[in-house]
Amino acid sequence: MPASEHRRRETVTPSPHATVEAHDDAHHDHGPLHHHFDDMEQQRECHSLGMWAFLVTEVMMFGGLFFAYSLYRWLFPEAFHAGSEHLDIWKGTINTFVLLISSLTMALAVHAAQTRRRKPLVWWLLTTWVLGAAFLGVKAVEWTHDYHIGLIPGVRWEPELATPGAVSQGQAAGQEGHGFERPAQGEALRPGPVPETGPLIDNRAPNTGDIPPEAVERIPPVSPGFPQDRAITGDSPNAYDTTAMNQLKMYFVIYFSMTGLHAIHMIVGLLLVAYFALLGAQGKFTNGNDQPVEILGLYWHLVDIVWIFLFPLLYLIAGFHPFSGGGH
Repeated sequence: MPASEHRRRETVTPSPHATVEAHDDAHHDHGPLHHHFDDMEQQRECHSLGMWAFLVTEVMMFGGLFFAYSLYRWLFPEAFHAGSEHLDIWKGTINTFVLLISSLTMALAVHAAQTRRRKPLVWWLLTTWVLGAAFLGVKAVEWTHDYHIGLIPGVRWEPELATPGAVSQGQAAGQEGHGFERPAQGEALRPGPVPETGPLIDNRAPNTGDIPPEAVERIPPVSPGFPQDRAITGDSPNAYDTTAMNQLKMYFVIYFSMTGLHAIHMIVGLLLVAYFALLGAQGKFTNGNDQPVEILGLYWHLVDIVWIFLFPLLYLIAGFHPFSGGGH
């Protein structure tokens, strides 16, 4: 091979390092395209698939709580009905509308990013942030009140301090034997009258003679399937139906678990919205790179949809009674 031809081949043959650099430069010219994707279409599909997979895991996580709610509500319907009457239906309704409006503002933010309008993008993101913060503020007020009236299991559980809503129609008609009597506003929660079902042996401790056997009565279960034997001793003012109180406590355990997990997701969403508003002000999402805002919108909409299920399941069990004196 002539020396001149050999030199010409050396000149036109790129080195491996030069090929990699040229590849990186080519991708850099595409702006938001990451180096491990061939084109923007492939990148968008991969990002969308990853986000939807994440949302599926979120649904599975909340699904466990929804299953627990369904099971215990089926087992203890009266306790869940009584617990729902302690919630402030007005605050729940306001928060529902706040989140619905925030879903609209988030959708408008996604549209602004897709149409490459920077100021509307930042404006709608900030509006969404304000609405989300308002939601958490209302929940903070509601939870603070729950603490003061002793309805937070494990923190302050004194349900006798609570003042539930109006008496349900069934109780007003004189229904008895379910373990709950919903008092008028201002009175303490107390067990309802128990029908005569005959004596039984107190399984908790042997009878030492201090309590006459006839004072030990059988408390029928609050719901079928889980019979429980409890003793009410004489005319003691603290003779609460232990079974009924435990079932009421289970309602609030599930209530705070579901709303607490939802609030954690709201806090994460607020942090992301604030960060994206800052990046949006710098023009990061109006140069064709609008998919991150779209993905943030999917997350925000999921959080809103979860609340749409929580509101009727937790607040509306006892019916919509905004003017009956119920709630806080």
